[in-house]
Amino acid sequence: MRKLFTVLTLVLFQFIFSQENTSTNQPSKISLSENGNFFIYDNQAYGLKHYNIIFKNEEAKSILANARANKSIGNVLGFTGGFLMGFGFIMGISGSNDPNIDQDSYKNAGWSVFGVGAGVALLSLPFSLSVKSKLRKAVDIENGQKTAFNPYFKFQTTGNGIALSYHF
Repeated sequence: MRKLFTVLTLVLFQFIFSQENTSTNQPSKISLSENGNFFIYDNQAYGLKHYNIIFKNEEAKSILANARANKSIGNVLGFTGGFLMGFGFIMGISGSNDPNIDQDSYKNAGWSVFGVGAGVALLSLPFSLSVKSKLRKAVDIENGQKTAFNPYFKFQTTGNGIALSYHF
């Protein structure tokens, strides 16, 4: 009898404390998906291009517009760099079928195109890496949460080249 009472008491506590809170008195919060490709609002998924529908805060909207621009620039630079790397790699290993063209200079030109493509692909990294942090910041601002201290690295041009700076 004592074992039955203990088991029933444990089941009762488990049943009471495991219920989901379904009250709708709280305003809906916007959340970002794991991969950062869409927002979740009222249990419905919205793409990044639909941010005007669910975001009301102007500061959050401007950060989102900046994040979308960075994503587009990063995608274009990444695709261009990947294409140039593939094209240069094929040129570098295959050579030319034209007997009037010097094979060594053709292959060297191919490896040069590969190097340019790698540089363009590396230029896309800062743009692509900043997108998710900006999206999270915009969601936090829209939800009324304080944005935390967020140091970051930034590529900048200087008078005689480029620099990597640390902002805090």
